[in-house]
Amino acid sequence: MRKRYFLFAVVVLILLSIALTLPNAYAKTKKPPPDYMPMAVGYWWKYKMVENKQEFTIKVIGKEKVGDVMCYKLETLASNGKVMMVEYYSKQPGKVMWHREKYVMAKQTVDFKPLRTFILNPLYKGAKWSWKGKGMMDVDIEESAIVTGFEKVEVPAGKFGTAKVDIKIIQGGQEVPKTYWYAPNIGMVKSLMKTTVGDKNVVLIKYNLKRKK
Repeated sequence: MRKRYFLFAVVVLILLSIALTLPNAYAKTKKPPPDYMPMAVGYWWKYKMVENKQEFTIKVIGKEKVGDVMCYKLETLASNGKVMMVEYYSKQPGKVMWHREKYVMAKQTVDFKPLRTFILNPLYKGAKWSWKGKGMMDVDIEESAIVTGFEKVEVPAGKFGTAKVDIKIIQGGQEVPKTYWYAPNIGMVKSLMKTTVGDKNVVLIKYNLKRKK
């Protein structure tokens, strides 16, 4: 009889220990939230401007400090390989911050003060953010963004489920509305900017999300 009670107690302890480890095991296998602006050295995205067929590539080329913050350094290259722009971003809990923008050919640089929120991350319907400060050449900028919903879009790089972000920008007293479509774990796949001289559409045609060894 004692032996039976002993075996029963052992079985109960084993089952209890398994039950206690299940939440930990679940926590370890739980998927991380989607990243709407993935960045790692070696990643690149190739885009095409629909109206004039020009292509450009954005590459994550390294990491560099801006002030005390370690940032990802991104280069925008023209189709001939020339660097047109360099940007610096940091990934902070729940958002991506834009620190610096540099136009290489014009030899102009701006450090955003206050620090500029680029997007919330992950994106969700109804998410809002705003910024007010100085842009290139000390131009006043006011910006307000909202995730208006989720849409499926098709671009040369493929079909994607995306978060649609509408941005109202007042730059130098002129309103410049923009819309971006971000695919989870891919990044921006499409953008639209409305100007007084017509719309400017950009679509993703190719990308690489392999880290540089």
